Amino acid sequence: MTATTTANLAPAFNRLREITDLPADWDFDGAIPPSPAAIRKAQWILENIASRFLSAGGSAEPWLVGPRADGGILMEWRGPGGAVEVHVEPDASLGYLWDGEGTPQPGTEKADGV
Repeated sequence: MTATTTANLAPAFNRLREITDLPADWDFDGAIPPSPAAIRKAQWILENIASRFLSAGGSAEPWLVGPRADGGILMEWRGPGGAVEVHVEPDASLGYLWDGEGTPQPGTEKADGV
C-alpha cells in the first residue's frame, strides 16, 4: 500500500484499530469483540478498494466502519452511484447490500457468503 493510500484511509484504519480493542459486551447487551479474522479481512478490503479507486483518481474512504454485535465488521460507502454496505462475518466470509435509491439505477441487491 502506498503512502497516499495510507493517508487517504487513515481514519478507516484508525477505526479498525479502535474496534480491535473492544472488550466483550462492548454494547452492554452481550456483544462479542470483532474476530481477528474479520479485522484482517476488513483491512484487506480497505487496501484493495483503495488501490483500485486511487489509481483511477477517486477516493475510497468509507462513510462508516463499525463493529457488529456478532463479532463481525460493517463498512459502508456512499456516493452518487448509491450506497454499498459490506458485512465481514466473524469467519471472514462476506456479504453486501447495494442500494441505488435516488440514482439512475434504483433498486437493491443483497448477497451473503460472497
